[in-house]
Amino acid sequence: NRNVREKILQNYPKPVLFCFNGGFCTYQCSGDEEVDQARINLHFAKNPDHRITREQLDTLKDLSRQKKSLRDERRSRSMSSSAVPKLTGANGVSMVSPIHRRSVSPLA
Repeated sequence: NRNVREKILQNYPKPVLFCFNGGFCTYQCSGDEEVDQARINLHFAKNPDHRITREQLDTLKDLSRQKKSLRDERRSRSMSSSAVPKLTGANGVSMVSPIHRRSVSPLA
């Protein structure tokens, strides 16, 4: 997420604590880790459904890996030339010639 990267870069080298509910909910970065931890814990106390448990984190990591894998497969298929059918005649010669392009007159 661009917003998360931006907050990390703005506050570097201080650690930043985040709530990722709905993508990016809030963050804490005062420079005092104890204060930041207390503030993020207060946020989670007020919004208990925002806290990600260790079990949920493992499930979310697996889901993320699966989505990345599917995305990469789609990308590799769309980039490979084998994904595009080639028009060939009976003798195996290409029926599409780059020479036969339609030219358009600028006056048309």
